[in-house]
Amino acid sequence: MSEKPKSQKQDLALMKRDIVDVVAQRVQNLVGAGQLHLPSGYSAQNAIAGWWLKLQSTNDKNGRPALSVCTRDSVANATLDMVIQGLDPGKDQCYPVVYGDKLVCLRSYFGDEALLRRIHPEARVYAEPIYKGDELSYEICRGRKMVTKHIQKFENVGNLESIVGAYAVVEPGNGHEPHCEIMTIEQIKKAWSRGQNWPASQGKQSAHTDHPEEFAKKTVIARACKRMINSSNDSYLVRAVEQQAHLVAETEMQERMKEEANQEVIDLPPENVQETREEPQSETPEPEQESPSSPAARFADLIDEYDLDASKARKLAASIRKKKDVRSIGNEDFEAILGDAQGFLSSYAKQYRSAGEQPSLGGPGF
Repeated sequence: MSEKPKSQKQDLALMKRDIVDVVAQRVQNLVGAGQLHLPSGYSAQNAIAGWWLKLQSTNDKNGRPALSVCTRDSVANATLDMVIQGLDPGKDQCYPVVYGDKLVCLRSYFGDEALLRRIHPEARVYAEPIYKGDELSYEICRGRKMVTKHIQKFENVGNLESIVGAYAVVEPGNGHEPHCEIMTIEQIKKAWSRGQNWPASQGKQSAHTDHPEEFAKKTVIARACKRMINSSNDSYLVRAVEQQAHLVAETEMQERMKEEANQEVIDLPPENVQETREEPQSETPEPEQESPSSPAARFADLIDEYDLDASKARKLAASIRKKKDVRSIGNEDFEAILGDAQGFLSSYAKQYRSAGEQPSLGGPGF
């Protein structure tokens, strides 16, 4: 009986040496070379130690330990993503999540605000749910929405069924214009459905139904912060954020393809394509372009803006660009799709939506 625990401890020690210690040394080299700037007061070693402890108690959706099912490359990359973004798992700013055989570092609501303040130290974030009976007014100026009035009565406050939406306002400070995001409850629930803790289809209680107003605020804050974070001029940070979002979308799509095999109209069989993410190299690659928001990130924004299904949208993009696999789509392909966004939306509507549901570039509105 004593052999098994001893063997497990040895395996963990070996994995820690091969993954965590290597990442810690990589971070130290990047900081020493001036290629990575961490927030003041942020201890990468403490964050990595806390992350390692969380990893040992993290399981996949089938209850299997993350460290036994996830590839070592994905564990190393998720750990490095956490440090580059300056997140602290001990403060619940991020947490490890298993998608198939890959580990992903997901930012929490607290992490979104922490990362935003890393870019804009004076930033302030405000969010409120919108209940039935509330009086809400907003205006659109140069394509940007901004809430101008919100009158709420105490008797309007209620449960999930009484929430019709939520909004968040980010004030970056330093002369930057504020940013506002407004989401309907349908958009919020769709965002929840992408997570592993939203069992609405199973009819079970969850934190989302117990505290709907808080989770609605967290969702809209995450969306608002995402726009501001993508405008950062810190290229290393932006690449970490973008590759994290790309990996999440990719792994979610692969999971859904497994669960919904032969149910999609477009059949794009997966092939043995080399993973796009590899162990960090000794030199920091130059960003592909100067733009603060890459085509891949703007394509993700398009999916969010028009409430498209991420899996279907990416598969359609791959089909249009004549790619054999969604993992083969590059920034050049996303740029081409975005160049004819209306045509892409029309193709999506024709492929997946019934008549009368076609999205337009005017946006879904509120």
